[in-house]
Amino acid sequence: MLNLSKADVEGIKIIIALLGMALLLGEYLYYRRRIKASGNSEPGKTYQSVFAILLISLAVFSVGNYYSFSWRVASHNIEAYDLFHYYINSKYFDKLSYDRLYECALVADERHKKKFKHIGMVRNLKTYDMKSRKSVMDDADKCRKLFSKSEWREFKRDVYNIGVHLRRNEAATMFTDRGYNATPAGNFMLSLLTRWSSSTDIQLLNKIDMLLVACAFLAIGWAFGWKVSLFSIIAFTTMWPSRWPLVGHALLRYDWSSALVIGICMTAKKRHMAGGAFIAYAALVRIFPLMFVAGLGLKYLTEVKWKNARSNLRELFIPRYMRFAAGFAACVLLITGASMLMYPPEHYVDSAMNMKEHIKAENLSFQRMGFEIATHYKFETDKKDMRGHGNTARKERIDRHRKFNYIAGFCIMLAMLFFVRKLSDEETLMLGFIIFFFLTSASYYYYVAMLPAFLLHLKNRSNPLHLAALGILFGVGIFSYLTHHLNGFRYVVTAGSSVILLLYCLFVMTFLLHGSLSGRNTKRESA
Repeated sequence: MLNLSKADVEGIKIIIALLGMALLLGEYLYYRRRIKASGNSEPGKTYQSVFAILLISLAVFSVGNYYSFSWRVASHNIEAYDLFHYYINSKYFDKLSYDRLYECALVADERHKKKFKHIGMVRNLKTYDMKSRKSVMDDADKCRKLFSKSEWREFKRDVYNIGVHLRRNEAATMFTDRGYNATPAGNFMLSLLTRWSSSTDIQLLNKIDMLLVACAFLAIGWAFGWKVSLFSIIAFTTMWPSRWPLVGHALLRYDWSSALVIGICMTAKKRHMAGGAFIAYAALVRIFPLMFVAGLGLKYLTEVKWKNARSNLRELFIPRYMRFAAGFAACVLLITGASMLMYPPEHYVDSAMNMKEHIKAENLSFQRMGFEIATHYKFETDKKDMRGHGNTARKERIDRHRKFNYIAGFCIMLAMLFFVRKLSDEETLMLGFIIFFFLTSASYYYYVAMLPAFLLHLKNRSNPLHLAALGILFGVGIFSYLTHHLNGFRYVVTAGSSVILLLYCLFVMTFLLHGSLSGRNTKRESA
């Protein structure tokens, strides 16, 4: 077992990303040279063997490095900051709702192990103002009365079992965070696991994400071939967003991304109903994956024969789109209905208000990425200044220009109307990443949503423009790790990465608008 630091792991990730790019370029040049020399693109057996060994070795090495080549990191470590919200709040959601986690946890700790005795201020999750420890303790009975005696004992035990893994400064930061923000559907899925479990089982529960991510990569191999799957593993394990939390260190953090990828793979294999259901799940538990459906919706609009539809409504019902919509609707009805049986409908209103609070410009942290982060980045590098006036000015600029962001996203979707008909159905879903980038300012860890973008270019990597796009995407990770090491200011990393992703989006939109996709990817789908 190697004793690698985070800096060591991230340095190796840069090397792995560069080697992955080298393999992609080498494969492209080999096929190009072979076609020029003999007109035959069929690879030789020696090349196939050597390439397979290199690619498999690099993918395995990348997974090992992702977990620091440590069995303990892979199997025992947990991300307590995340689990404090997503395990504890989902388990006791009927008591805590969206606004009582911090206060009740502090009261429980005060009456148990006093792990958080250094916490002087907590965020009031109803008003988002700060609240003193004394005022929390003055109202301690309000929390205690929410629980039965046995529930209160278990709650205190869970708060300690997870809280004990938090460092002192980490705990102080956590109690001033914005709280638990799972959607009602996401909360329902988490509750199915947490309500009947003990916090002593948390390491085992966390491994569900490992299984889901493994299924996603198996689905990629099934839909697009083993090479695309292995390159995707390299991309995932070297990208900046997947560094926190590590897969297997938190609970259902990668369920949405796995479902999104599997849904795309199902659609690629002409299983549109299953594809719709998986993508619906992703949208229910994280909302923004709904944007990945926009490209497919635009393609549907271009294929409907509107003139004939006036006299024959059957023209509106293109079979594969209807199957996708049926799977999507069935999943929405099933999970939403089940969640309403467990929790009252007003929690949907609470969730919407909670979400609204999280996306306000005034609450944009340095963790966020997206179009509006890129366009308002003035290449600030002074951490001290950006903690004060500079950050306030940044948020005010973003708030003033938010309408422009939505107009830009709408224009991107209009531009897609010119070329989506030439794409396969799964490619239109993959392009949803661009819409996601323009319309949201999500925290950096949600940018594992880049994986569908990687898939778009990996399946078309014989095209040099797609190869260049892959270079940009790998470059985002390389830039992030280098900047994090050299500068250490998170805003420089996220804002700089947002600028590179903006260039990527513009590059992809430009070459797609010019019809630069390879001929085999411009064939129309059969119904």
